[in-house]
Amino acid sequence: MDIAVHRKDNAKLRQLLENNGYKEENRNDSTEFMYFLKNEAGQGVDVHAFEYDENGKTFKKAHFWNSKLDDVKWKR
Repeated sequence: MDIAVHRKDNAKLRQLLENNGYKEENRNDSTEFMYFLKNEAGQGVDVHAFEYDENGKTFKKAHFWNSKLDDVKWKR
């Protein structure tokens, strides 16, 4: 399953999934805002965090450069 979650709810979603048996699968592109979790049955969740723009109409998706939190770029 591929899902998008608002940036402010990202930690809550991760905790919910981990509490229900999902574990992060390490990938080259994994970041705090883009990651994949899988349970023992092999069911996976590909998570992408986003933010709404200043008008609340379009969203911005987190993109990382060099996998550093300080280098977060928000694009439409």
